[in-house]
Amino acid sequence: MAVLLVEEEVVSSRTKRRVGEVGRGEREAMAVPTIEEVLSRVETGPWNWLIFLLGSLWGVFGAMQALASAFLSPAVDHWCRIPQLDHWTKQQLWNFSMPRTLVRGDPHHSQCEMYVRNYSLLEGVAWEDRLEYLGEWEQDQAGTSPPTQPCDAWEYDTSSFRSTLISEWDLVCGREHLRSLSQIFFMVGYFFGAPLGGYFSDRFGRKRLMSGSLWAFIVVSVLGSVAPYYPLFLVCRLVMAFTGTIVYQASYILAMEASSVRHRSLVGIMFSVPFALGNMLLPGLAYLLRDWRHLHLAISVPVILLIANTIVLPESPRWLLQKGRWSEAERELQKAARWNSSKTFDPAWLLTALTQMKAQAEHREFRQQNGNDNSSPGGSTTFREGLKSLLVFVRTPRLRKISLILYFVWITCSMVYYGISLSSSNFSVDPFLYMFLGGVMELPSYTLTVPFVARCGRKAVLVALFATCGTTVLVAPFLPLDRNGWGFLAVMMASKFSITSAYQVVYLYSSELFPTTLRTRGVGLSSMVGRLGAIVSPVINLRLGAHHWAIPTTIFGCLTLAAAFLTCLLPETRDLALPDTVSDIENGGEVTQSLAIVPEEAQPANEHKEEEAPSVSAV
Repeated sequence: MAVLLVEEEVVSSRTKRRVGEVGRGEREAMAVPTIEEVLSRVETGPWNWLIFLLGSLWGVFGAMQALASAFLSPAVDHWCRIPQLDHWTKQQLWNFSMPRTLVRGDPHHSQCEMYVRNYSLLEGVAWEDRLEYLGEWEQDQAGTSPPTQPCDAWEYDTSSFRSTLISEWDLVCGREHLRSLSQIFFMVGYFFGAPLGGYFSDRFGRKRLMSGSLWAFIVVSVLGSVAPYYPLFLVCRLVMAFTGTIVYQASYILAMEASSVRHRSLVGIMFSVPFALGNMLLPGLAYLLRDWRHLHLAISVPVILLIANTIVLPESPRWLLQKGRWSEAERELQKAARWNSSKTFDPAWLLTALTQMKAQAEHREFRQQNGNDNSSPGGSTTFREGLKSLLVFVRTPRLRKISLILYFVWITCSMVYYGISLSSSNFSVDPFLYMFLGGVMELPSYTLTVPFVARCGRKAVLVALFATCGTTVLVAPFLPLDRNGWGFLAVMMASKFSITSAYQVVYLYSSELFPTTLRTRGVGLSSMVGRLGAIVSPVINLRLGAHHWAIPTTIFGCLTLAAAFLTCLLPETRDLALPDTVSDIENGGEVTQSLAIVPEEAQPANEHKEEEAPSVSAV
């Protein structure tokens, strides 16, 4: 959302910078229509909104897949299986054969050990008669605890879930660390899918990449639903996240590039709404389908409906123009004008505009071939140049401070968001209700922060949201509230609302802190680094939460309060013009109030011109 809120400022910045440019080539270029002018002539109508609607539908399925681990591998009670005592009740079995211990800080029967007894003597014996059939040694030891031994098989509580990843592959008692791998592998797929998806999208086109990735997702997701081995399931989850990220990213960019500047902010906000809807739909499906394979199929197979996108959606006219495919771009724009019933569109004007844009592109290509342009031909860069373009974020002191703080803030947002969203098992609350209410909290978080950010500033709102989230999760263990009650649930939903809102503000704030020459790469890199938090989050939730339910919330609370403190060290950007270059940041220390009018030739060679299309690095 926030990357797009700043798009109008980026366009404005470029327009103002052109005013200060000199030279015959630049003066001629000013008379050439831009893609923004062409889109404004096409106007906004059914063509634009169809692209937005079909593209945003992926958010429903993407949300369900991202949060599915809450129901695929939930924390279910388990205990040693003793076939000779199958006719006893669970409570009788626990009292007689299981030692007492602590699970998540609460008294509980042992889940991994049982008493050493000759259980074969009790086969078919009623609970009341058990002492009569015990051996003499055990009768003599009555009143003392027998020695224990590890379980060699387990029984699982099926009151909430008939089958889970845990019960399918016995991911307990020495193998519990494998449980978190399903979410870790999924987030690793996100981590690599975002940057590679952006690269391939620019190279092969939005529609082609979206179509190929969508088919791959469908095949792999169905394979994951019937996977006979846990390692195969993990690989499927990784590939699903990788391809799903690319589908979302390509759809998002396509919708944004088809939007006029005037509607881009609205599209950016509304594109997140289907994610919240998927968040609310998932617990309903999980409630009806208590078997993990059936649930995985239910959230995977309907993606087939999105195949219609590969037929109906057009290729991005902006990308076609960028690649010099002028006739295809003209055809798509003509169709857009017909669909929108544009009154200001003139086919003859479009033909003239595209001819001028083509001549301008050929002029630039001529300059590149003759070494008069600093930009790389076709936008391609070597590995060394790519590495240098990343090091620019830590090369100068003020930009280094901004970059490192933002990296920590992004990691915290991602870690705490997924940590709170998937922590119902640690809180002993109804997982279906917890997930549904979490989705409800998503909807207002996308929009309610907008007026506060506009009135109070980015920094103040972000600090307040981090402080609220950190405070609520830190005090939750000390409140005299039942973890199964509505009071405790309300506290956790307040923290969920705060961190989700903070996530939205971070997008906007980051895009305004980075200079124009680095803005797309800066936000993309920050979002990519933030995925490290999502990868670590299930380890904190599952591994540390197994010792005590409050350990994860304590970590999340401390991190968000640290993020609030570090955010105070960043400059405010409200009502200030965006910085254009690294020099603007280093000379002023804060975003300058007057926009620097700098000819592009005067910019440092290593600060590549920002791409026209926004780069999305997170789902």
